[in-house]
Amino acid sequence: MKFVENYPFLVTFSNGSTLPKQHSNQYLTRMTKVGTVEENHTESANYMDNGGIPAVEGNGQPGKIITLNDLYLLMVENHRKLDENHRKLEKKLEDTVMETSAELARKIQESNEALLERVTKVEEDQVTIRQDLAKHVEEINSTVKGFNTAVTAQIREEIIEFERRKQRQNNFIIFGMEEKDEQTDAKFVGTLISKLCPGETMKTRISRIGKPGVFPRKARPVLVSMDKLRDKRGVLNAAKSRIRIMPEYSKITLKQDLTRKQREEWQY
Repeated sequence: MKFVENYPFLVTFSNGSTLPKQHSNQYLTRMTKVGTVEENHTESANYMDNGGIPAVEGNGQPGKIITLNDLYLLMVENHRKLDENHRKLEKKLEDTVMETSAELARKIQESNEALLERVTKVEEDQVTIRQDLAKHVEEINSTVKGFNTAVTAQIREEIIEFERRKQRQNNFIIFGMEEKDEQTDAKFVGTLISKLCPGETMKTRISRIGKPGVFPRKARPVLVSMDKLRDKRGVLNAAKSRIRIMPEYSKITLKQDLTRKQREEWQY
């Protein structure tokens, strides 16, 4: 659209009022941008100057006069379209929020159901474990109660045997030693140990085994108890190699103090 140059007014309303050219240009441009003036209508108005000189189209024909009523209708239509677009946008936003909320609720529900299923499975496993444990405990109790008297006696005897061996582990016995009084026996044993283990200081306690006079023609064995297991072993090891070369001790024999079961096992 071309405007007639040098005319100060662009829009002429039906009541004869006009807008300055610069204001009319801005108004028509804004109305065209928001879509209120359609392409098939001429957005120009008559240019009036004193006698009223109109604007002309590209073909030289006068343009259409835009009345105040036309502008009002355009504004109403534009406002209606804005409201409609606003409602559509609100509806779309509401639908989006509802869909998102529904999807989130569905995922939360699925997660809760899966968690509940796992918890239920764990509880069932715990019940099974407790039942199996109770069954095993009952079986063990039945087995323990089923031990017969012979087994119990055997266990008791093994404990007693262990205690006996522990009590005898530092002892050894001298056989064939002529029976004298206690003081003479102690002196004899002390001299024997000093010759078998020269330079060693060992504490000993001696006693005859059995009651006197039971075997008149046979001397009772002498039980020698030492403070340390190491000392007893030292004496017995030395006796194996040295006592045979000592004529004064040729009639005696040194042996470990064994329990009856040990003697049966060792067969002597």
